[in-house]
Amino acid sequence: FAEGYVRAPTREQEMVVARMEWHEADKVALALDLDTTLNALSLQQLNFLRDTARAALGSDYDDATMVSVNIAVLQPACEAACVPYARVLNPQGKVCTVFVSHAWGENFDAFVESLNDAFPTTIVGLWICATALYQTTRSELISKAIGTDPRSAPFTVALRSVDCFCVVRNAVADIYTRIWCCWEAFLANELKLLVPAKLKVVGPQNFPEVVDIEEAQASSKDDLEMILNVIREEPGMKERVNHAVNEIKMVRDELGMTQTFKNFGRDNERRIADLEVVVDDLQFENTGLRTQLQDLKAVVLELSARVAGLEGKEKKARA
Repeated sequence: FAEGYVRAPTREQEMVVARMEWHEADKVALALDLDTTLNALSLQQLNFLRDTARAALGSDYDDATMVSVNIAVLQPACEAACVPYARVLNPQGKVCTVFVSHAWGENFDAFVESLNDAFPTTIVGLWICATALYQTTRSELISKAIGTDPRSAPFTVALRSVDCFCVVRNAVADIYTRIWCCWEAFLANELKLLVPAKLKVVGPQNFPEVVDIEEAQASSKDDLEMILNVIREEPGMKERVNHAVNEIKMVRDELGMTQTFKNFGRDNERRIADLEVVVDDLQFENTGLRTQLQDLKAVVLELSARVAGLEGKEKKARA
């Protein structure tokens, strides 16, 4: 080509490009029509995503959020395969049994760790919006996947099919300042999932303040207005949403409490052993020291009883 001259594409080249664009659009359309209840990950696959994100982000991984992981890993994988990330790993699909409600601004590694703590031995199919929905830089495709009515959105369809609702809180932000998390809590309540046998709440309880759905936010203004409009349409629905959300906010993380008590108990057991050695080395009766030792043993026994009680409740809830 001469300098400053660009040859116009031929008609044949234009047709090839058009066919390629149509083929991509067709594949994406098929991806959006996939049964979302089959877009789940196993816990092992979530851990694989964590390893992939760690390799992709390098030194930035420790501070990475779900947003960071989406940009670095999920979007490229989805756009390359024209399917949600869950279908990249499970082409034939995996049935979702657990709906995971969380906020994208959380620390990603802490999020994954919370789910590992929640399901240490259970085989689960985790429906996580970031991996269950087609992720792309094209906002119009994301809007198309979500739809125009939250009552028929993929979140709602998936929630109707699971037998466990798992709320993952974080140390950074209150998930119930996010409109979709509020909608999920409300729907879980309507579906009778907010009972001990079907509800898991993990992560720190750093934001106990009462919230109001009217003050919730969303990354998409359209999503925010869509959900608020549905809630405002039905008399009393706003109150039911706020009730469900604030009830969940008050649930204590019994998994975390149990682990805390276990750690505290182990620490005190070591302290008792150290004190016993000191007392033996003194080779004489030290009444004051032995009294402290007996008091500490009593504390450990009480903690052990509380741990046993929490573990009993946990096993009963899983049964």
